[in-house]
Amino acid sequence: MFRAVDEHSGSAVALKILRGTGQQARFEREIDLLAKLDHPGIVRYLGHGITVQGEPFLAMEWIDGVTLRSLLSERGLDLHETLRLGIGIAGALAAAHRAGIVHRDVKPSNLLLAGGRVDQVKLIDFGIARSSAGDETLTETGALVGTPSYMAPEQATHAKRVGPAADVFALGCILHECLVGKPLFSTAHVMSPMLVPSVRVLRPDVPELVLAIVECMLSRNVSVRIADGTHALAELERVVALELPPLPPPVIATSPQARPVAREAPRARSGFTSLRGESAAQQLNHVSTCTLDVLARYVPMPMAVLRSQCERLAKDAENLSEQDLAELCPALAEAVARFTTPGSRALVLAELRALIVETPRS
Repeated sequence: MFRAVDEHSGSAVALKILRGTGQQARFEREIDLLAKLDHPGIVRYLGHGITVQGEPFLAMEWIDGVTLRSLLSERGLDLHETLRLGIGIAGALAAAHRAGIVHRDVKPSNLLLAGGRVDQVKLIDFGIARSSAGDETLTETGALVGTPSYMAPEQATHAKRVGPAADVFALGCILHECLVGKPLFSTAHVMSPMLVPSVRVLRPDVPELVLAIVECMLSRNVSVRIADGTHALAELERVVALELPPLPPPVIATSPQARPVAREAPRARSGFTSLRGESAAQQLNHVSTCTLDVLARYVPMPMAVLRSQCERLAKDAENLSEQDLAELCPALAEAVARFTTPGSRALVLAELRALIVETPRS
């Protein structure tokens, strides 16, 4: 990327020049997609052409600022900053998704903060973006497209159709990083088992409404994940309107390694012995973070009893409703009922269905 000057206006512009010919089709697609977008949260397309050396170029607005990655390397964000940042990113994604465009590489280094302000965020680099309605024809078979640390499960497993929900997952990763102080996934993790600590474990002081939204963004189940930027924006704006109390930036953790949940849960209201997170992590090694955390936090029963209850529910797990759950396993139903945020109860039910299906038989 180069800084240049527009001869007509005298304004600074950002110039992206394609070196070589191997990525010509992708470069042309980036130009085409960016030219369709006009939103204050997305770097503005100014024009394109050929340099005097015969190289294609893309001209965009020049933004004086820093990347989110640079800012997070210097300091953490408090809760209000994190939510304002999230609203800005979600707004940009909403515009892209309405235009039928999936970015596919939303990450801190692709977010510019004009003047270093989190409420002036700009989404950049549409180099691997694609039309959500079109087929992927510009990626080599088996090639991993995106950045593993911010990549949705369906994107990491080379799903044929990666939609707007993949960008929402990346937004969830960014919000998690801002709230906790370190990335959700390490580079070496590359989306293998999704047994990593949730925000609930690392920052229990984060308000429940915020936790539920982030967890919904990070669901491995695309059908219950927040669907797109428009819905993500609505959820975040609703929370900001509540004027939550201040929450300081996270204390940066010294260990970069993500570990499975392993902790003792608080006693639930019904008085049973609490399920220990360590036992759950050992015995249910295919269950996602959210499910493990929900169980360890809210289900008041020993593992043997939980396993027995899951076996009773397994006959029709895919159609499990809240009413079925209340009749067959009141303790699990009580846990689900504690989640009242729109979307969060559906998330827990979906993850619970996965738990029931995946629970090993004794």
